[in-house]
Amino acid sequence: MHPCLPVYGDTDRRGPRHVAVGFNADIAVAINGREADAKSLLAILALGAEGGSELRLTASGDDAPLALDALRDCVAAFD
Repeated sequence: MHPCLPVYGDTDRRGPRHVAVGFNADIAVAINGREADAKSLLAILALGAEGGSELRLTASGDDAPLALDALRDCVAAFD
C-alpha cells in the first residue's frame, strides 16, 4: 500500500501533508528557492511542484528525524 494514501474509509487522509501533521516537528518543503510549511495544503500547492521536481525537506524539533524519514518514504513512493 502506498504510504501516502488513505486507509479504506479514511477519506480525509491523503498525501505528504497528512504525514507531516502527524508530527510535532516544524517541517518545511522547498522547491526552486521557495519554501512552504509542509502542514499547510494551500502552501504546498502554491509551490507548484510537478512530477520530477526536486524537493528539499527540512524539519526541526524532537521528532524531526522521524518526520523526515516518513516524508521521504511518502514522496519517494510517487516515483
